[in-house]
Amino acid sequence: MRVAALIPAAGSGTRLGLGPKAFVEVAGRSLLGRSAAALAPHVDEVLVALPAGLKLPGDVPARAVTGGDTRQASVLALLRATQADVVLVHDAARPFLPGAVVGAVVA
Repeated sequence: MRVAALIPAAGSGTRLGLGPKAFVEVAGRSLLGRSAAALAPHVDEVLVALPAGLKLPGDVPARAVTGGDTRQASVLALLRATQADVVLVHDAARPFLPGAVVGAVVA
């Protein structure tokens, strides 16, 4: 069974006012990097939907996919980019997900 973690991160972060929210750093690491790092040890692949023209920060263990205009469109793009049997959808705005939780969900 192949498991993929999908992170829709193509939003503009306008409410936060700091640019794309996923790229905001907390204690030297992007929110996206923290989220991907929590997921990566427990899945076969991590895919991230980004706005067109943006690249993954260097601290993100994932493969980039161009996202859509809405969260739903980004999730659809991510689903089309994976061959996994099971997918977990998480977002970069919740970067402190304990790895043990991911492991329990996948088990």
